[in-house]
Amino acid sequence: MEKDDLGETPAARDGEQLRRELARREGRIKALEAELKVRTRWDGDLRLTAENLDARLLRRDREIAARDDEIAELRRIQHALLEELDWRRKNEESLRATERRLGQDIAHLQGRLAAIEQTRLWRLGQRYWAFKDAVRRRLPRNGR
Repeated sequence: MEKDDLGETPAARDGEQLRRELARREGRIKALEAELKVRTRWDGDLRLTAENLDARLLRRDREIAARDDEIAELRRIQHALLEELDWRRKNEESLRATERRLGQDIAHLQGRLAAIEQTRLWRLGQRYWAFKDAVRRRLPRNGR
């Protein structure tokens, strides 16, 4: 039997497994937050593009107000822009909902972590790893 196997219990393995799962989930949350930031920037660019297109549409509308066929074309373009703006608003709402859900998930995971850290198993695991580190520091490293 090795030295590491002496103190390892199923409870310690479960605690380590829980820590790894929590770390994995926190990594996933960070990845989702990064994706949310990228999408938010993309929506900002879309908004700016839509505003620029609206400004151009208004200038052009003044120039060709006398021509009915050109005005009809501009109104068609305006309708398409309004549809894009509506699509953007829906996406922003979806992103806000996702951000709220991520916030709730983070709060939930932080609560779970706090609850786990208050368990005897967690404290036992912490003492075990502290003891193991102390033993490793005191053992000579020549044999390894």
